[in-house]
Amino acid sequence: MNIRIPAIGVAAFCAAWLLSATTAPSSAQTKPTPCPVGPTPAPIVSKGAGKIGEVVKAEKFAIQVNNVERGKTYGSLGKPKDSANELIAIDFTLQSTADKEVGAYLSRARLRDSDGFEYEATSFGKDPTLKSQNDVPSGQKRRGWVTFEIPKAAKGLVFAYEAVPFKPAAETLLGQ
Repeated sequence: MNIRIPAIGVAAFCAAWLLSATTAPSSAQTKPTPCPVGPTPAPIVSKGAGKIGEVVKAEKFAIQVNNVERGKTYGSLGKPKDSANELIAIDFTLQSTADKEVGAYLSRARLRDSDGFEYEATSFGKDPTLKSQNDVPSGQKRRGWVTFEIPKAAKGLVFAYEAVPFKPAAETLLGQ
């Protein structure tokens, strides 16, 4: 024997059950659950992260951090906007190992610190900056500076570059 329940009845029952299960009586007071307090975990760094001067390979491209300057200014616009911050400029080389999809853009560069904060490149800084280009041909390289504004107290810096959208970035430990 099959029993058929109209769909509207099932929906009404489920809605009533959800409301009763999630609605507390007006006289009840709930206390917030405290968050655990402890040290902030270190940022996730890929196993293939390199060091300054090393070539770090990723899918379809490779990077090499050539030089790092911290705490300098670059012309009238190349200064931190906040006095608690400083500039860090990174000279790096991007090499394509594919004919398509590898792009050279400042917007694909990121800097992470040991507290897990991530910083985007600024539009000002040390010259010559990395020049933008779609589809850097296989075997060709692009070199330039990318500058970030970060807190002076930032430590454990990791430079990450994502040359191919939605693919893992190549990372370099800056030892800063």
